[in-house]
Amino acid sequence: MSKVVIVSDFFYPHWTGIARSIFLLAQALVKQKRVSSVSVLTNQHQAYLVTQKKVHQLEINRFKVSLNLSRAKVSWSLLRHLPTAIKQANVILINSPSIYSLPSVILAKLFKKKVIIFHQGDLILPAGLINKLIQFIFDASHLIAFYLADYLVTYTDDYLQNSRLLPKFKAKTTSLRIPGMFHKQVIHKVKDRRLMAQIKTRRESGKLFWFCWAIS
Repeated sequence: MSKVVIVSDFFYPHWTGIARSIFLLAQALVKQKRVSSVSVLTNQHQAYLVTQKKVHQLEINRFKVSLNLSRAKVSWSLLRHLPTAIKQANVILINSPSIYSLPSVILAKLFKKKVIIFHQGDLILPAGLINKLIQFIFDASHLIAFYLADYLVTYTDDYLQNSRLLPKFKAKTTSLRIPGMFHKQVIHKVKDRRLMAQIKTRRESGKLFWFCWAIS
């Protein structure tokens, strides 16, 4: 039985695509027999949100934001809590892109914990010297994190091929169907029959079983 700790910059009730997919994945994990518990470390992106809450068997721990860097939010209290949380877990699941990717992976490796990074998007910023520097730091830190991680996951084979970072790590990367991500109404709007068949196949088969094996 594995105790999973998820590290994510944003989480429910934040509801962008990146936050929604990790929330749905976390919900799927708590239902698996191989998983004993799933807890989440995330930023308190709104002041009204309570610091600790249980939602659908997920233990959500929110930490006060200390610093805003462009789109990223940094919490010193979350960083201080990371060693304790990682030490008590069996598996660390990082929702990427994340400001916490590299420190989480380094700590997990020091404590000899399994690390899975769910990468949902490369950082792409507007033109400009400062933005180029931020993007370079992002790429460098995530490349190191990807190298140290045990497994990498993304949501489609297409993104695995076209990401700026993931093609360098194809041997340990897989695409994973997230339960609930493909709604029937979306499938009905797809005009390309071959693409529609591929989406249906992903919905029906997926690789959630592989994911549960990876975290055990």
